[in-house]
Parts: sequence; C-alpha cells; structure tokens
Amino acid sequence: PDLAHFSIAPAMVNFPGYNIFGLQNPITAFVGDKYANPVRPETAVYFTTTGGIIEGSALTDPLGIGSVNLISAEPRPNHPVFGEGFATITASTIDENSQIISKETIVLFSGVPQVSINPTSINVPNNGSQSFSYFVGDQNGNPLAGGTTVSVSVEGEFVDAQGDLSVNIPDTQSPGWTQFNFLVFDNEDSSFTSPVTISIQSTGPNGSGLLTISGTSN
Repeated sequence: PDLAHFSIAPAMVNFPGYNIFGLQNPITAFVGDKYANPVRPETAVYFTTTGGIIEGSALTDPLGIGSVNLISAEPRPNHPVFGEGFATITASTIDENSQIISKETIVLFSGVPQVSINPTSINVPNNGSQSFSYFVGDQNGNPLAGGTTVSVSVEGEFVDAQGDLSVNIPDTQSPGWTQFNFLVFDNEDSSFTSPVTISIQSTGPNGSGLLTISGTSN
C-alpha cells in the first residue's frame, strides 16, 4: 500500500444516526500501490470511529477495495471543529516499509427534525409583500439526511407565494441546506383583511417536522 493511493469514503456523508441507533452506513477503503495498481488481494485495512460503532477490519478484493459498516450507536460524536454530530472515521494499513499509513473521512450523524421561521407573525401589507426565512435541520443545527423533502404551503385569499416552497435535500453536510427563504405577497388592491396560514413540513429519513403560523393579509 501507498499513502498517495489510499482513500476512504462513506456511502452517505450524512445519515440519520444521532438519535436512531442500529442504522448502517458502509465505509469503503480503496488501496493501491506506488504504481497505482490495486494492492494484492486480502490486504488488511483497519477502521476506527469517534462516533457509533464500526467493524474493525476488512480484507481488500482484487480491485484493492475493502468495506465495513459504520453503525449508529453510542457514543454520539462531537467533533472538535465541526461540533455535535460529526464523527471522524479512520482507515489504516501497512505500507511497503512496514509503516502505518492512515486516511480519514468525516461522517455526519444527523438528528431530529427542527423547523423554525422568521418572522413568526404574518402581516402582509395591502398590495405589498412580506419576506420570510426559515430553518430546517436537526437539533444541532446540521442538515437533515439526503432524501428529506421540505414543503411550504401558504393558505389565504388574495395571497400568493414564491421562493423555496419545495426543497429536496441531497446527501450533504453543508449548512447551506438548512436555510431557506420565500415571499408572500398580496395580489388584491383593497383594504379587505383576510386570514393567512403558513405551514412548513419536512419528511424524510430523520422523521417528520411541522411548523404552522397564522396572521393576516390586508
């Protein structure tokens, strides 16, 4: 094995294992020699994790690939830089000089869905608009797992909405996939006041979250 040709990758960079125990996330090591060829079959690769449990070792196949399962369980990870939910997975093997070589990857254990909105009151001015920002993520402020869908519904007479009203969350660790925006606007030029309700719902591998607020359009 050669360090420059040694890689490690998770099947999912974000899986919902912070609160749901027993989930499995395959972790794969790719091991080559200094000539960029696969190492000889049955080369041992050893694995450790700072969160959950991981199978301790794998033997490479003829392509230099070996996989184990990362299992969600205690301890819940807390990374010194990235914070709660982030675990460091380390793969190690022995090079041609009998030295230990290692590679690391980061896996996010995402948790329970949380939904919040700002502002929390609705007061759409006559023939005007009101902007909203909202958060969908877990209790640690991290994005939910890939496959999560987020939908925003706005109900009321003489109002429409545009913006992030339907979102599909990818497999990601980016906090950019927790913050969204939309605009509610009054499309009737009158002083008639009518009730407006906004609901934000998330559904996916982490579970479901729902937030509803009410107000008026003038």
